[in-house]
Amino acid sequence: MTEAELTKLMKQYEALVWTVVSGILKNRRDCEEAAADVFISLWKSSFDANAVGAKSYIITLARRRAIDRLRQESREQSQPLDADSEDSDDPLECLVSDKINSKIIAEVVTSLPPPDAEIFTRRYYYNQSVKQIAAAMDLKPLFVKSRLERAKSGIRERLLARGVIV
Repeated sequence: MTEAELTKLMKQYEALVWTVVSGILKNRRDCEEAAADVFISLWKSSFDANAVGAKSYIITLARRRAIDRLRQESREQSQPLDADSEDSDDPLECLVSDKINSKIIAEVVTSLPPPDAEIFTRRYYYNQSVKQIAAAMDLKPLFVKSRLERAKSGIRERLLARGVIV
């Protein structure tokens, strides 16, 4: 990717990336660093801005970079009590189970009825507030809140039935 392409990509997606990272991170400096990390990752990879799903990929990448920043911050703030007290679980096993659980969760969320799936995704994936969701979808905040509660209980039951621990 050339610098010109990167500049164009940044102009096109900087507001979206900022919205995603600022919904997760509260510190402006952390938001700026996470957003920069997103564009650096895109620049280093062979990213095609015209590919199908490019916007979704950027959203996912922004969300991951913000969460990584949160994890890094919490690691720096917490000191381990015992250096030898690491989990004895197999890391590969954890990665595989996380991937399977993520797939099941995605299937359950996308199987929700039309307004519930979008409301749930906006709230828990994009970290939008109830008021933001209500305004964007032209709904009343109380309606959004009640649909979220119903969706959460339904999702919890479906996940437990499929073996995901909540």
